[in-house]
Amino acid sequence: MRPTSLFFRRAGRLVFLAGLLSVAGQTGHAQMAIVQPEVATAYYREPDALLAQFTEQGTPDARQGSPGQGAAQGPQEEAQPTPAVEKVRKLSRTFPASATKLYTLDTRYGRVQVNVWNRPEIRTDVDIITRAETEEKAQQLQEMIQVQLQDKDPATGGIVARSRFGAMPRECWSRTKLYEVNYTVWVPKNTPLAVHNTFGEISVTGDLTGATELAIEYGSLRTARLDGPRNTVRVGNAQCAIPYARRATIEASYSKLRLTEGGIVELRNNSSDIDISTVQDLTVHSKYGDVALGTVRNLRGSSGYSKFSIDKISNQLDMKLQYCPNFEVRSTGKNFRQINVDGGYSTILLNFPDGAAFDFDVNTDHGRLLVDKRLVKVESEESSASSSDTQGSFGAVQARNAGNVNIKVRYGNVSFNR
Repeated sequence: MRPTSLFFRRAGRLVFLAGLLSVAGQTGHAQMAIVQPEVATAYYREPDALLAQFTEQGTPDARQGSPGQGAAQGPQEEAQPTPAVEKVRKLSRTFPASATKLYTLDTRYGRVQVNVWNRPEIRTDVDIITRAETEEKAQQLQEMIQVQLQDKDPATGGIVARSRFGAMPRECWSRTKLYEVNYTVWVPKNTPLAVHNTFGEISVTGDLTGATELAIEYGSLRTARLDGPRNTVRVGNAQCAIPYARRATIEASYSKLRLTEGGIVELRNNSSDIDISTVQDLTVHSKYGDVALGTVRNLRGSSGYSKFSIDKISNQLDMKLQYCPNFEVRSTGKNFRQINVDGGYSTILLNFPDGAAFDFDVNTDHGRLLVDKRLVKVESEESSASSSDTQGSFGAVQARNAGNVNIKVRYGNVSFNR
């Protein structure tokens, strides 16, 4: 994944899309509306720097030093001088925990660190930090920020921690970093979690076996293993790194997502860069942004206006494409079962290992099948000035174990390689 700014990559995509439409205009008319997201004036740090700033896992007794500096609130900038007065208010609550009791944390403008321990209870420590030119103004900001810590939330029935922000006092208006709310939490690993943060960071330092819902906007999210039965991850204008998710639903928008290993994963992507190393079963719906996959057993879904690459398909592939300049499968399992691709204005590149054998049916409209004729046996071929339908076999097909490849493409080429 390139570490360049997302904003520069978006501009490059607009140029690429304009080129696609100019080509399409020679044969038809295509209409497309590009809507830029509403981006708040925010204190911004380079995404890679955000991921590098997660703190080490600890326990309450091991914490030392002053409260950490979390992400600043959206409408402020760090470039201004730090105010002379800083006030810190500390809160701490501990409640009994259970595997069926949901813990909800909803906050903005700061850091959330979730640690795992063996005690049957949940501890929440909060540092509320305000800065101003005078003691009076710093205190006014403290009074503006309220933190709710409850053992039984009326809405969820579980434990809740919420940050609430009142109106900024007029005399405190500034473009300087004025306040942050940082949470450090300790939970049993089987605790169901719902953690939401905006303009900040979420760090989960220990493996979790309970269900999770993790949402970050304008910041970064990093987890340990998510072994729970249900995991929902939402990432907007942010960075996300997950080493393992047993079963997950992921939504990424204008973000950068890295998943090292997954079991059953459903991914919805909008204008994000996606990097997944290994996944057993993946359903993906992607528009804009680049998708790079490693080894996938089963893959299904759709992709448009983006590059899409897969290192290896082990068993089955079923994808619908629109305006994909490069959809590439670099290898397949020797005994893969099925490959179905339906593409429009797309280039499809399929590479197969030595010994692979399969039957194929390739239908092109204003496109061609590109393959070394020594590798295939053509059973039937129908063609006209603008279309063709070719059926045959690739390699030494054995009727019992042969896979199937079915490709339909309009305004694009299909390539088979070994």
